Amino acid sequence: MVDLEAIPDFAIFHVGFVVTDLEASKAALTEIMGLSWASVMTDVVEVHEHGRAIEEELSFTYSLDGPPFVELIESRQAVAWTCDNKPAGHESIHHVGMFVPDVSVESRRLAGLGCEVEVSGRGKYEGHFAYHLGGAVPRLELVRSAQRPDFEAWLSGGDFLKR
Repeated sequence: MVDLEAIPDFAIFHVGFVVTDLEASKAALTEIMGLSWASVMTDVVEVHEHGRAIEEELSFTYSLDGPPFVELIESRQAVAWTCDNKPAGHESIHHVGMFVPDVSVESRRLAGLGCEVEVSGRGKYEGHFAYHLGGAVPRLELVRSAQRPDFEAWLSGGDFLKR
């Protein structure tokens, strides 16, 4: 069983890559780094992206090796999850993710420090996650600490419960 309770809030627990071919990237990282993977999750995620409401289908997985874990997100149309800012055929780090006690509170704090909200969950994902951009820091993903059991279940071979 994966135990994520040992990862303190505000510590990096994953590094995310946006990729154009999820299966090819998984295979390459397995061959090169020996990583194994959780099942691929696909869901339609409701988000606010730069202030506009959209729905985005995402497919993603996490390495079972970590922390920090490696997250792969298959490229889609939403600005936050595109591969437009990298050379063709070369994957690059998209974000670093950390658990926080309250995504809304921490989002307001980061916005006050000049790290704008790029994308945040809405609908059933309201308060679950948010991405922030700020000049001198990498893109940050805030993940609600209460979701640790969901990640633990998924990374241990079960389903992601979506609390």
